[in-house]
Amino acid sequence: MTIFTTSECPHCKEALRFLRSNGIKLTNYDVDEDPEAKKRLVRLRGEARIPYALINGRWVPGFSEKQYRDLLKVRY
Repeated sequence: MTIFTTSECPHCKEALRFLRSNGIKLTNYDVDEDPEAKKRLVRLRGEARIPYALINGRWVPGFSEKQYRDLLKVRY
């Protein structure tokens, strides 16, 4: 899965912590450190809202543990 984040965003940190603690393989693009990643996100989604994740072919803005669990089929 792919996720766009920034290092200062508390929701991004929460999303990354959830994903890593559940052993989800991911590619993380930090839009503050990588200007091209920000451009890519805006080109793909029309906005630079973060976190923004591509989970099983579905774009998910923000972080909701329930939504991530449902899409990734991670048990509670």
